[in-house]
Amino acid sequence: MRALLLRWKAELRQGWRAPVVLGIVAGLAGGAVLTAVAGARRTDSAYQRMLAVTDAVDYTMRLAAVSGTALDADAVRALPGVERVGVVDRFYLTTPGPRSTVGSRPPVLASSSDGISYREIGRPVVVEGRMPDPDRPNEILVSRILADEGSFDVGDPAPLVLVTPDETAPDGLRTERVSFRVVGVGTTPDQVAVDQRRQGGLQMLLTPAFARAHRDFPVERSLQITLRDGADADAFVRAAREVGGGRAVDLVSTRADAARVARATRPQEIALEVFAIVLALAALLIVGQALARQLFLASVDDATLSALGLGRTQRFGLGLLRALPTAVVAALLSGLVSVLASPLMPIGPARDAEPDPGIAVDAMVLAAGFVGVAVVLLAVAAIPSWRLARRPFV
Repeated sequence: MRALLLRWKAELRQGWRAPVVLGIVAGLAGGAVLTAVAGARRTDSAYQRMLAVTDAVDYTMRLAAVSGTALDADAVRALPGVERVGVVDRFYLTTPGPRSTVGSRPPVLASSSDGISYREIGRPVVVEGRMPDPDRPNEILVSRILADEGSFDVGDPAPLVLVTPDETAPDGLRTERVSFRVVGVGTTPDQVAVDQRRQGGLQMLLTPAFARAHRDFPVERSLQITLRDGADADAFVRAAREVGGGRAVDLVSTRADAARVARATRPQEIALEVFAIVLALAALLIVGQALARQLFLASVDDATLSALGLGRTQRFGLGLLRALPTAVVAALLSGLVSVLASPLMPIGPARDAEPDPGIAVDAMVLAAGFVGVAVVLLAVAAIPSWRLARRPFV
């Protein structure tokens, strides 16, 4: 064994560059594979992690477009399984100009909370800037959809017109000019994997101070509800249908959104998995051939080593030692590349749901990747090493 190690160290001192370069090539390929694998896992989990980080609501509840009336929040709090209830007042806004005074439902929907919704439950993921100060009526947070369209950016003034929803103004539209400043851009779960042209969900987040200052302005009121852990959702739904006092109640579950988002993100997840498999096979073929050639060139003195007493098993072990630097460099570089490339993930609609964008360390993928890359390369090296060790020397 001592003679084997001495020979390997001597070879490494004389020709370490080729194994290291091959390890770098294999590491870059392995890093791309691990990036895709970690990206698929991140894409799959982004929405569920968003729900957890934001303390997402379980149900949103409202009466179907009834002017001047709303659900009794206290009655809803008394329903079985209810933990928290937040009150949301929805104001409709449009930009100043001739088109803002007539027509159908205004194009921009804003929401304000009572200090519970969007603060303690159902918080948006802030991707730029900050949350509005609840005591400042002129601060707003806009959705990523509006920011991506170029309508608003952090720091921009936002002169808008407050408009009465159609169904609450039978005698004509009531309008009021208001001036806001955009302090943040954020995303809520109901904005993930939706048609950006769709009107609905939270597009602007107003403050409780704004709601208090405009409490006499007609709004559409809804309730956001979280249930206690282990609560019977079916029992809650049955009871919730009764609180409308004979009026129709709209009850929307986040489970439906979760299923919709899962369907929307599944193609990207599958694409990353397929990409990882194809790239791994291609890299294995190319690196395997290069490694076999490298081992063949390194074995030119095996006849001499055999004459000096190194048997087949020892020469086979020497072949594995020759591949070890390549395997170690590739394994280390694969993990490094996957971490550095992690800000590229997730992809598709899941990118909007990612609550912690940027560098991400998937310990499971890194550990499995390090061991997997090293073991696979040594296994690939074992085949030519065994064949070379079995050569007869006369």
